[in-house]
Amino acid sequence: MNEFFIIKESQFERYDFFVYSTMGENVLDYLEEVEREISNFLKTDKKSKILFDTLLYASNTPDRFIHADYKDNTFVADSFEFVNVPKKDIIRKLSLQFFISHKDFIEQSGVLNSTQKKILFKGIPI
Repeated sequence: MNEFFIIKESQFERYDFFVYSTMGENVLDYLEEVEREISNFLKTDKKSKILFDTLLYASNTPDRFIHADYKDNTFVADSFEFVNVPKKDIIRKLSLQFFISHKDFIEQSGVLNSTQKKILFKGIPI
């Protein structure tokens, strides 16, 4: 595991993998590493849909979630786009579960304010 992102296989039908930023670094700066790790998950060169959650980099802004397609062990360059995820969407609940299981990421965040941290620690998705 690297220190800038964690990849989780998704059981959720819209996306095959979630990539979570774990520090105040832009996970997009580490795309080659992300590609290598995703290729380790895949048994074949199938097309996959990836969702990046950059909460600990971009905070809870419209630029938080980014979609990208992955094919033949690489990202499809023109597929990257910001995704609007509604407040009550299951994706936010899945992200909350991830971050609650890694409370140290929340505690160490220099991007989230104290109110956002408290909300997350109470188990409320943001």
